Amino acid sequence: MAWSRWSFPHLERLINENQFDTIYHEHFSYFSLVTIDRLAKRHGLRVFDVEQIPTHGGSLRVYLCRADAVHAVTSNVTSLLAHEREVGFEDIGHYARFAAQVHHTKRQLLSFLIECKEKGARVCGYGAPGKGNTLLNYCGIGTDFLDFTVDLNPYKHGRYTPGMHIPIHPVP
Repeated sequence: MAWSRWSFPHLERLINENQFDTIYHEHFSYFSLVTIDRLAKRHGLRVFDVEQIPTHGGSLRVYLCRADAVHAVTSNVTSLLAHEREVGFEDIGHYARFAAQVHHTKRQLLSFLIECKEKGARVCGYGAPGKGNTLLNYCGIGTDFLDFTVDLNPYKHGRYTPGMHIPIHPVP
């Protein structure tokens, strides 16, 4: 084969939609096309096409070939590279703003949970997925905020969420 295809979650969707909770053991690599283009060039490769696909909330499928191959670079590549550069993917400030947004989300969620608990509410979670556990652990949400969680998966019943040790019960 004179070319190769590779798909991965697109960093832009993660940042734009504040999807920090999607970063966990199964999904810890998020790239921009700017980064992939730079990596490809370092290794004698070239991105000649890219597709935006819906997988994992927004992914890229890139097509790579050797730098000296005859494949023409499509307008998809040039327009997405220009867009990513315009929105700031080559500027560290872009990532600092994302970090600030994540911190703000954490504070808002904790404020909401504190307010609920101060009013005497019982709070439970629905589901015990990887994303939820990333959120719980990053925000430090344990049984002081979340009384328990429920999940449809019978293999999780009677167990605890990783890290925060919140009990997992069957859905009533």
